[in-house]
Amino acid sequence: MVQKGQYPNRLRTFLRETGLTIQEVHRETEIPESTLYYWAAGKGVIPKEDRIVLARLIGCFPHDLAPAYDMLESRYENISSELEGEMLIKRRELLQLLSIAGSALLTSDIDWDRIETSMNRSSHIDDALIGDLEMIDHHCWGLFMVASPKSSILDGVLGQLKMHSRFLKEVRTARMRQRLCALTSSMSQLAGEIFFDLHDYNAAQSCYMFAVSAAKEARAFDLWASALVRYSYPSIFEERYEDAMPLLEQAEALARRGDPTFPTRYWAAATYAETGAGIGNLEACKRAFERASGVTTLTVTCPAWVRFDESRIPALQGACYVRLKRPDLAEPILQQALLRSARTSRRHTMILSDLAISALQQADVEKACVYAEKAIILTTQSASGFLRNSMSKIRQQLTPFASVEAVKGLEQRMSMLNI
Repeated sequence: MVQKGQYPNRLRTFLRETGLTIQEVHRETEIPESTLYYWAAGKGVIPKEDRIVLARLIGCFPHDLAPAYDMLESRYENISSELEGEMLIKRRELLQLLSIAGSALLTSDIDWDRIETSMNRSSHIDDALIGDLEMIDHHCWGLFMVASPKSSILDGVLGQLKMHSRFLKEVRTARMRQRLCALTSSMSQLAGEIFFDLHDYNAAQSCYMFAVSAAKEARAFDLWASALVRYSYPSIFEERYEDAMPLLEQAEALARRGDPTFPTRYWAAATYAETGAGIGNLEACKRAFERASGVTTLTVTCPAWVRFDESRIPALQGACYVRLKRPDLAEPILQQALLRSARTSRRHTMILSDLAISALQQADVEKACVYAEKAIILTTQSASGFLRNSMSKIRQQLTPFASVEAVKGLEQRMSMLNI
């Protein structure tokens, strides 16, 4: 008989038939008693590896222990496989597009002004067309900000990149070419953001690298700098801080040659602060945030691809202090950031994650679980691989506290995220 519950299984039935008690199963498997009671009541999914352990002890097959799971897991695996296959196709398409567009950029030594004067007919690529492309670029960035999952706009972004690569081969004036290269850099950075959110760092870096080349060709210093900032992200999140530092130093230098009303140089400085925190240099981190604080003086609305303003500093600063293991500095700043962030945004989830780790650094496990619980709820509403990776890090840090009741309950909910 399969008991009723949200996640029905035959654990309770088999225990009754074999005469085993929960306490005996706990002693043999080292699975916490509270977790076994939780599973027996059908309140949580028994992970596959635990089903194998339990089946060996009870003397049955894992399938017999929870036959209803097979259909759910098969459905999930099929959906997951389909999504992975679809993303693989899109990834190949992206790399092919970057290769084609890159070949168009290699003609930068041509005298485009001379060619323009020698042409007998005007190109169909004019100010009106570039203006339309700029509007589409702005619209795509706006969609990215609100899309869930972020990958839902990938087809449109790849379509724009395909169009840009064709126009790069046809454009005949230096001015139009510069504007088109700038738009191509922006769209390539957006594609990189989507792949970065999917936790595909290699594809993201390919996008960012191409965006650097396109912005350089356009002599668009702020775009060039922003592409370098984004190119540093995978190194930072993989904790290769020394690899990120020279990229961010170059980004700051380039941004100083750009538009002084744009926050690009402050964004580069704030990101550099993350590398300072990563290598354990509190003073370097503070100096970088002092440079970044100049963003508070700006009043002009900036292009969507910059994505940096003064509201982002508290969350970044708090995250850096967590990385430096200074929860005394981190918590008050993160609390301030939490009040200023949207309650359904990725940033809000990241702040909750940092607060959870800050609480663990202060050995306040109960508080950490409260923050982690809220972060998990938001993560389940998102398809972001980036957020799931953050939850995985929290899960690792909770391991030493596995015997705490609050952690046991949290572990069940984290297991549902497949992290």
